[in-house]
Amino acid sequence: MSFTDCDIHIHTNLSLCARSEATPEAYIQTAKSANLKLIGFANHYWDERVPGPNGFYEPQDTAHVLKLKENWETLEELAGSELKLLFGCETEFAHGDLGITEERATLFDYVLVPHSHTHMRGFVLPEGEESPEKHAAYLVRSFLALASHPMAKRWITGIVHPFYPCGTYGDEVTKIFQNISDAAFSEAAAAAKENDIAIELNASSFTQVPPAALEEYHRFFAACQKAGCKFFAGSDLHQPVFSPNSSSFFWLERVADAWGIENRLTPEELWGGRVKAR
Repeated sequence: MSFTDCDIHIHTNLSLCARSEATPEAYIQTAKSANLKLIGFANHYWDERVPGPNGFYEPQDTAHVLKLKENWETLEELAGSELKLLFGCETEFAHGDLGITEERATLFDYVLVPHSHTHMRGFVLPEGEESPEKHAAYLVRSFLALASHPMAKRWITGIVHPFYPCGTYGDEVTKIFQNISDAAFSEAAAAAKENDIAIELNASSFTQVPPAALEEYHRFFAACQKAGCKFFAGSDLHQPVFSPNSSSFFWLERVADAWGIENRLTPEELWGGRVKAR
């Protein structure tokens, strides 16, 4: 089995940050041409029953994301027998709140959550915590809070782009990683393992991590490997591109092999019950 047989981190044009051409039909066609076995649509989502969304998340409520289900049977017919489809979401963990309730979680096949959308200043990353030291401390604190959230064990399938400080680039990324100790990464990995949360290797993030920071970032994944965590690959696509020759998603195969990533979630595990919310 290839690590990149499955991609459960795909945004259709229902996500406000995705391209207009990012239709589920286009993704299905490109995924089939690239011989993927399973894809999952995980549009951005904030449950309107949870107070405090920002301007980006407020319109991406339950009615909005459920539009994808209106033609689900047609999409499954288009996918055919060779490609499985899952309906998920990427909610948010901000100011200590998880943007989904248990009742709404039952609507999805799986739930993905980031803790590192720290480009959302004042919503995710608190004001005044922009320095590398404080940014790093926030990433540790938020990961532990998310991994130990009361809904974590039953409902959170995976943490996406873990510890990658979204919207931060170059030397700043390296400095942030350098301010996270091996002990902190090990504590985070243990918390994820305790609550059966899978860890994503995120193609979008890996293309942004500077070479000098890769070994620093590797320390987290090595800690997760040692703790016995499960792993999955995610493209984080916002446009329908699946090409083995050009898509960074397929580079994750080499990263996983080079880093000795084992315990990879299989299509059978994802489809057959491993996804918690099914």
